[in-house]
Amino acid sequence: MASVGFFNTDKDRYEPSGGREVKADGTILDVAAWRETLDSKLDLLIANQDIAGPRSNFFLEAGKGNLTGYAPIFFVGESESINATESTLMARGGAYVFPTVAAVIDVVSSNANDTAAGTGAQSVVVFGLDANYNEIAEVIPTNGTTISTGALLFLRVNGFSVATHGTANVNVGIVNASHGANILSQISASSGISRQAVQTVPAGHTWFPQGNHFSCGKGDEIVAISGGQTPTGLKVVFSKVYLYQDQFPFRNENMVPFTEMFDIAVSAIRFSGTTAKVAVFTQFFEVKNSEF
Repeated sequence: MASVGFFNTDKDRYEPSGGREVKADGTILDVAAWRETLDSKLDLLIANQDIAGPRSNFFLEAGKGNLTGYAPIFFVGESESINATESTLMARGGAYVFPTVAAVIDVVSSNANDTAAGTGAQSVVVFGLDANYNEIAEVIPTNGTTISTGALLFLRVNGFSVATHGTANVNVGIVNASHGANILSQISASSGISRQAVQTVPAGHTWFPQGNHFSCGKGDEIVAISGGQTPTGLKVVFSKVYLYQDQFPFRNENMVPFTEMFDIAVSAIRFSGTTAKVAVFTQFFEVKNSEF
């Protein structure tokens, strides 16, 4: 679908014209009307899929996996080294670089105990998208401080976590998933899962923003930026949130859809004080395009 709308400078965000989007077949999707039909869709889906128990709301049933074609999406990003240069909210710091070609994933740890027979992470699982933006996943055995290479070709990495472990019950060192020198995801030591505010919408799906929950360290003054890029590489900024002195605002985004193959990245800049610590919890609601 192609967006029809404008950038609202008063609210510093992109908004649809009349809450509508143009679908791939040229027809118009009224986003507001679509959301109002969720309860009626739930009634029909419950009847068709024989969901046991009392009737619940649409989003809860989707989260429980009871509604085919609908799913909640969330991710957490954090950085302890935000400075005057814009940086993506992720453990390794710096600006995230989206790959331009699909390639195998290299996995390596900073600690020798993260190995197939070690006490730490014995294998990791990479979730992502292939060259056609279709969802794929691969389990890769770890090999300590020596690179272990997978077999599948990943264009995007949407998730990275420990799959199996030894007696430490978690990864001991910092574990990276990379395309050569480009680190696509990182699991901090003793964390078990990556925490980075970077995702890409899979082919055949649309994500509806539900909100961002930002936080920063006491005394920090930062601006958090929600944006990303289209498949053609066009940079887009959807919103900016200014945080000061340990604030925890919850910002509800409008229902402008993030269409398939859109890259999402949340970043931050410190505008006063020392190096800042910033975190974000971001929520989306995923719908298969066949449901429109």
